[in-house]
Amino acid sequence: MKVGQTIQSLGPLKPSHIISMANLLGFEHLELDPTAFDDIEAVIPLVQKKSIILHAPYYFDWGYDLSSIKQSEKVEKYLVNLENYATALGAIGIVIHPPMDPDKDEEYYIRNLDRIKITVLLENLPGQKLGDFKTWYLDTKNKTKAKVGICFDVPHSFLTHGPVDLFNIPEVLLLDLNYIHISELDGVSDSHWPFGTEGGALPLDLFEKFLKKIKFKGIINMEMMPSGLEGIANLIDSYLILKKLGPKIPYILKKIRISLLKPLLMKKLKKVPLPAEPDKHN
Repeated sequence: MKVGQTIQSLGPLKPSHIISMANLLGFEHLELDPTAFDDIEAVIPLVQKKSIILHAPYYFDWGYDLSSIKQSEKVEKYLVNLENYATALGAIGIVIHPPMDPDKDEEYYIRNLDRIKITVLLENLPGQKLGDFKTWYLDTKNKTKAKVGICFDVPHSFLTHGPVDLFNIPEVLLLDLNYIHISELDGVSDSHWPFGTEGGALPLDLFEKFLKKIKFKGIINMEMMPSGLEGIANLIDSYLILKKLGPKIPYILKKIRISLLKPLLMKKLKKVPLPAEPDKHN
């Protein structure tokens, strides 16, 4: 079971700076948001032999998504970057939300999915019941030529279903599930906190039971946005919390490595003017 982190710009830190820190700590997986293309020449050498997933633009962050026919120039630029760099990055998949643009064009969305050569991981939205996501997912899978899988976003499901039905995923979806987004939240909004943040409401014990029940051996991505030094420290600790849910020996080795390197990294970061509230990412 691999565990990794979403990579995006954080204040003065470019994606390549954050990837360097993730590599130092031994993260096995990285999910690159669209800001990685702005730093692509520095990013490519740092991600070799890593597990890499990309994340397509989300409408409420970027003002467009792959259904935004009125923003076709931006969509085309993203798809060209994807085509040009996916292989060099070693990307094995790309996370894409259902269309959220009020002016969405469903046929345009499917045509854009058809262009993607790597696995398309369709993600459930906050407020979207898993039964509705199943219907949409199977319909989209039937329409597109792309190879399709699922990105199950745990906080999104929590916001939709609460803790009781949080992991009540239809059986047909489990067959295509090998990628998970997780982060802490306040129970009301998609907070994208690291674990250990005050006010967190996510039931990690239920998450552990869910992983064991489905015998999960895929990738868990921490979609966490740290605020300041304390947030980064909590994010690093979150990585170890999740690694502990997997095999014992890899967890112990990671714990030793991080115990040695974390103090050095935190000392360096004290000199960096980190933002209190990073840009939102879904």
